[in-house]
Amino acid sequence: MINEQIHSYIQENKKQILEDFITLLKIPSISDTDEAKNILYKIKSLYETNGFSSELYEDYLLSHYKKDKKTIGLFAHADVVPVDDKWTKAKPFEPKIIDGELFARGATDDKGAIIISLYAMKILKELNIPFNSSLLCFTGANEETSMNDIKSYVKSHTPPDFSLVLDAAFPVYYGDKGLLWLLLTFNDSNFEDLIDLNGGNAYNIILGEATAKVKYSLSLYNELLFNEGITVTKKDDVIEIFAKGISSHGAIPYNSVNAGGIILEVLNNAKHFSKNDKKQLAFPLKLLTTYDGEALNIKSEDEIYRDTTVSNGILRIENGKLKLSIDIRYGNSFTPNMLISHIQSVLEKENASFEVIKDGAPHHTNLDNKYIDACIRAYREHTCDFDAKPRINAGGTYLRFLSNSVEVGTATKYNGCNLPQGHGGAHQPNEHINIDGFFEALEIIVKMLIECDKVC
Repeated sequence: MINEQIHSYIQENKKQILEDFITLLKIPSISDTDEAKNILYKIKSLYETNGFSSELYEDYLLSHYKKDKKTIGLFAHADVVPVDDKWTKAKPFEPKIIDGELFARGATDDKGAIIISLYAMKILKELNIPFNSSLLCFTGANEETSMNDIKSYVKSHTPPDFSLVLDAAFPVYYGDKGLLWLLLTFNDSNFEDLIDLNGGNAYNIILGEATAKVKYSLSLYNELLFNEGITVTKKDDVIEIFAKGISSHGAIPYNSVNAGGIILEVLNNAKHFSKNDKKQLAFPLKLLTTYDGEALNIKSEDEIYRDTTVSNGILRIENGKLKLSIDIRYGNSFTPNMLISHIQSVLEKENASFEVIKDGAPHHTNLDNKYIDACIRAYREHTCDFDAKPRINAGGTYLRFLSNSVEVGTATKYNGCNLPQGHGGAHQPNEHINIDGFFEALEIIVKMLIECDKVC
């Protein structure tokens, strides 16, 4: 009976749910901008208009339903990654519905989670569903960069007894790989032909487009013209090179192609390009064209977290020095200190220094957990997928800061919409979410909450 009531409520309120979702998608809440914090005021208003108390902090919002001893949490974030001009289906902050898909930056990562959290509360309250726990909804504004939002929260609050982080996929993910972001500087940069390299603006988006400038010579120009994958133009005494790769989330680099790697490979193969420059670019070329960590002596695999991955999102020449970012996802093969030590020993040989931008050790909740069992039970009963099992996430979410938690999704299905590779997903142009899958995710998460409430 309760299941039918939940389903009917969602169907009857689809229009309002979508309106609230689209309202948030219109706000350009890119991480580390004023809009990323200001959007919390709008979300606070949504909760309070619907009868829930909320507390606004510097970069996160806490919203409540009931106040009993046991607490279950729903965690979401309102900040989004930067955008580019490669969107074709819609403008990033002008949401558009096309054939049952909602296109906008943040559609999948992670504003749908905010709406699911809000309406999960509403469903429990308005349908008067028996629920003996307190429900806490956390909305952060700094997840995509430093995660200072969740760090501040756990310093001053006791996390819920169990939490669902709505920032992954179904059925549930019980752990995150470790994460390490580095900015490398090659101190010996002393190029003869290479004038400039430029591309990317986020550590966790694999470099999809890159440009380079090299000194003009007729022989080099003619040689470069015959390379596929790049566009070459001459301007004064400079050859300008443009490459388009295949971007993806930095945590899942397998089918991506780094645009900076395309350029470096072309230059490395050019007979008339400086041998000195080739030598200096040899190691960066390995970093941009391989993803297994071997170039940094950290190639590894373990039973829980599987393989280590290394990806790049930012490439620059600044003050004559080559700089590039590294996004590393790793497991139990290393402690954070061991990982840094391995990398440092390799970079010293290359006379390269590094700055740690972001780090987080691998973390997982033990599988013999009654709450995980409850979530899997709810998912299996809803979908009839009785083989569904918990998984490990290559990405990094709030889970690593919450001792007893899992990650779930905000849609049960994904439609590629015949978009080119590198489009459609989280952190990509033409990011979108399947609307029917979104509503089904809301239904499943409410059922997970009900099952978690029964855990003693």
